[in-house]
Amino acid sequence: MKIDIEEKLKTGKDLQLSVEEKTSMKAFLLSQATLSLNQTPQPSPYSIFSTWQLRAFSGAFAVFVIFFSTGYLAQGSLPGDTLYPVKVNVIEEIIALTHLEPTDKVGFEIERLNTRLEELTLVSANQSEPVDLTFFAEQVSEHVSEAVSILNAVENTDAETAENKISLLSKLNDVTQKHEDALDDTDANPMLVEKIGESSNLTETTLTNEVDDYLETEGPETSSQYLSEAVNFITDNLDRLETSDQDNIEKQLQDVNEAITDGDMAEAIITILEAKNYLQIDS
Repeated sequence: MKIDIEEKLKTGKDLQLSVEEKTSMKAFLLSQATLSLNQTPQPSPYSIFSTWQLRAFSGAFAVFVIFFSTGYLAQGSLPGDTLYPVKVNVIEEIIALTHLEPTDKVGFEIERLNTRLEELTLVSANQSEPVDLTFFAEQVSEHVSEAVSILNAVENTDAETAENKISLLSKLNDVTQKHEDALDDTDANPMLVEKIGESSNLTETTLTNEVDDYLETEGPETSSQYLSEAVNFITDNLDRLETSDQDNIEKQLQDVNEAITDGDMAEAIITILEAKNYLQIDS
């Protein structure tokens, strides 16, 4: 017997269920829904993760993607940009946590100051409208204060430790001086000038005090040897520089000799360290 499907579909819409049939169907559907709600999801035997672990992993992965993409976009931000605080207060602070030793921490703060200097230069060159540099000025001050605080906490247990502190303080003082020089080419707001001026005075004073303590503690023999080694290092590396840079270094070496002649060993050490910083080579 051939069943006419098309005809059945046309007439099926006119079929009606009895009250008993409707009640029976409703009860069946409700029982299935209740059974489904009461069942505990069973993890796949082929999965090594539970349902909650998968949810946690998915959430963590989403946060990572958002954080990474935001951090990536923030890397090129400049003072005044929306993502600039993310770059300075989040990304760089996380990187700072990876530096454990005092010298590494100070080195990273000096690196951050060099980054701020590059940002200041870019803002000054590309500035089409005034940029609020208040936050920028506060960051420069915090970098310097943090570096000085870390170095002050380091005890001078021997001459080498003291010499390393002096070297780092010299580099710190050098970069703050560069910030001051950069302000001469910008229409900087008074707060920026004040903050960088305070930072420069702090590094200069701390460096001078540290050199004085070194000379008093280690005596003339150790300090003279330190100066001699620094001079030899510089003269051995002069050929790496352009002629104009060599002239600048040689002028600083003359200043060192004059300071020694005048008996000002502190000035001689500070000047020789400036020359080493100019070479930008780690001894």
